[in-house]
This record gives sequence, C-alpha cells and structure tokens, in this order.
Amino acid sequence: MSRPDTSCNYHNSDHLRPGSSNSTRKKINEYCIKYKMNEKLFVDCVLILVILTFVKCESKKNETIKLCLYTSQTKKVCDVYESVQVLKDQIVNGSYLYLESVNDNLQTLPENFLTNIDNIQEIWLARNNISAISPGAFKNLSYTSISLNENRIKRIESGVFTNLTEIFSILLARNLIEFIDKDAFSNMTNLREINLSHNRLKYWNSDWFSGSQLVHLDASYNSIEKLPNASFKFAQSHGKIVHKISMKYNRIKMLSNDTFFNLPEASYLYFSNNKISKVDEDIMRYTNATYFDLTGNLIECLPKNLEHFLRAQCISLKNNPLSCPCYEAILNWQTKNSNCVYHNFNKYCPSSEIE
Repeated sequence: MSRPDTSCNYHNSDHLRPGSSNSTRKKINEYCIKYKMNEKLFVDCVLILVILTFVKCESKKNETIKLCLYTSQTKKVCDVYESVQVLKDQIVNGSYLYLESVNDNLQTLPENFLTNIDNIQEIWLARNNISAISPGAFKNLSYTSISLNENRIKRIESGVFTNLTEIFSILLARNLIEFIDKDAFSNMTNLREINLSHNRLKYWNSDWFSGSQLVHLDASYNSIEKLPNASFKFAQSHGKIVHKISMKYNRIKMLSNDTFFNLPEASYLYFSNNKISKVDEDIMRYTNATYFDLTGNLIECLPKNLEHFLRAQCISLKNNPLSCPCYEAILNWQTKNSNCVYHNFNKYCPSSEIE
C-alpha cells in the first residue's frame, strides 16, 4: 500500500488562514489522507464548492421578484417571492398591485402572467426593464388600470390588450415602441386613456382604437411624419367629447381637411413643435375644438378663408414664421371676431398693432 502524500500534513500548509483552529486543520489532514490529495488541491476544491454554492444561490435569487401589494394608495406590503401567485390570498377588493423586479428578471411577461388573480384595481409594472409582452399575458382579469411606463417594450402585438373590456387606462410612456399591430387595442370598450408618449412610433393607424371610449390620447414625443384621413375616428363611435389629443413633438408635415374627420368635438388639440408647413382651409370642418395648439411649426401662411380655419375658440400660432400678409390678415380678422389667436409680434411687418 502506497503512503499518502506527506505534503498533506497541515503543518506544511500555506493556504489556511492563520486563525484556522487545530480541529479544522486536523479534519483537512484526514480528508487529504483519505482521498490521496495534497492540501493545496483540497483547499482549491473547497473554494470551488463555495463559489458554485454562491452562484447557485444567486441564480435562485434571480428567479424571484419583489412584489408590493397596496391595500390602499398609501399602505403597502412588500416581500420577495418566487411567483406572483403567492399573493393571491392577500389580495382584497380594490387593491393596487405594484410589481418591482429583482435583477431585471421580468424582461418578458409570459402568457397567463397574472392568471387567477382577481379584484386588482390597478397594476403597476413601470421601470422593470420589460422588453416584450406575450399575447394573453393579461387575459381574464378585471383590473381597470395598468402602467408599463419606463420599460424597454418595442412592440405591442395583437392579443396583448385586445378584447380586455375592463381596462380604463393604459400607460406605455417612455418605452422603445416602434410597431403596434392593427388590432392591438381593438374592442377595449371601456378604454378612456392611453399614453404612448416618448416612444419611437413613425406611423399612425386610425384603426388602433376602434370600439374604445377613448377621451385622452397622448402620442407626443414620437417620430410620426404623416397622419391618415380620419386619424381619430374612434371618437365618432362613442359620441363623447374628446378631452385631449396630444401629437406634439413629432415630425408631422401636413394637416389635411380630413385629418379630423369623425372627430365631432374636442377640448384640446396639441400639435405644437412638429414640422407642419401646410394646413388645409377646411381642417376644422368636422370638429369643434376649444383650443388648437400649432405653436413652433413651419407655417408661413394660412388659408385665405380664415373663417373656416380659425373656428376653434382659441388657436396658438406662436413661433411660426408667418409672412407679413398672413400676419396682417390675422390682425384684421381679430378685430371682427371674438375667437383668440395667439401669435408673436412681428416688428418687421407694416402693421404694428398686436393683441
């Protein structure tokens, strides 16, 4: 029988901490003799096991999500769980479910993500680094509001929100959305508000919100260049006053006579800071607006028939390069009409009277 390697003797070790007890050293010495390895190799193996255990623990940690359940708008209970479903027994009518991920593990919301969790009034999934939502992730739920702001979502597919008839509000601001399927928001019969601002949309589809009750629409800070005819035709079906449509800070170049077709009445239309250089004469033919904001565009001249164009109660034309004839025509029109028109004083034009 061969003798064990004498280098296993703990007195020769350079790998153990000075504080190691004699019993620990004796134990290591016994293992070395039993498995015929020198002490250095044994200590290296122990270190590897420690590292693997740590990695396994971290991997397990990454599978969890931090869940906060609001029983009111101020009172909440937070803990770390392996599943959303574990909160089911704690949820009561009118709760606010706020989900915060640990280590960005909510990057994709799978189908049936919140299945069998009822009685939630609002769901907040903002700032979770979510990049994709699978169709059916929110089906069969009765909540009224969902926030997905400040994630990394690139596309809204058909079936994610389609036919969710209880939803009142959807917040999707500050994502990376470039594509929205045609019927992505179809048949959301109670939808009143949607925020798509600060995304990467380049086109607009007038069918996106068919069958909804939308009265607040924010698509500002995108890259939309053209609006189709009847861009907001969802408004005609529900017959309500649309309180706000915001398309400011896009790249829209023109507003045609039919842009607002099927938009009977609107309170605020925000189209400031686009690249609008042309506005058709009968742009306001189909809608009554309280305030129409065209600030910061490229408009040099307005249609000849200002009676049709300036139909809104108030219109802002500030920071547009209005020509002198156009500027003077506005001043003349204002002397005969009560509607307000906001514009900049142009000291280079012959007329010096201003609002």
